[in-house]
Amino acid sequence: MRNFPKSPRRIARRADLPKSKTPASYCVETPSGQTVLHANKRKRQVLEALIEGPIFCASAVRIGPRVQELREELGKEFIKTNWHRGYEDGEPIRFGSYELAWNVKEAQQ
Repeated sequence: MRNFPKSPRRIARRADLPKSKTPASYCVETPSGQTVLHANKRKRQVLEALIEGPIFCASAVRIGPRVQELREELGKEFIKTNWHRGYEDGEPIRFGSYELAWNVKEAQQ
């Protein structure tokens, strides 16, 4: 079990994402064994942000399409969407966060 921060992080701008965009390989521990995932550009930034911990679904940086790409590549259960309830200006709201369901680490080159 990984030790995540208690609250999801908000990605409000590109500077909130990890910096590296160059191609990289990752080892993913799936329920059926290990597999290798290749990512670069924004897909790598979003994956590395998820490795650091949960992030809010809503983002000005449009992380949703990259999350969808990762789910299509490894299966929809790879990234969980957690739903939260809260209040804003006294009104009830519902919002989501993305979290990795499986362990991921950068592969050794």
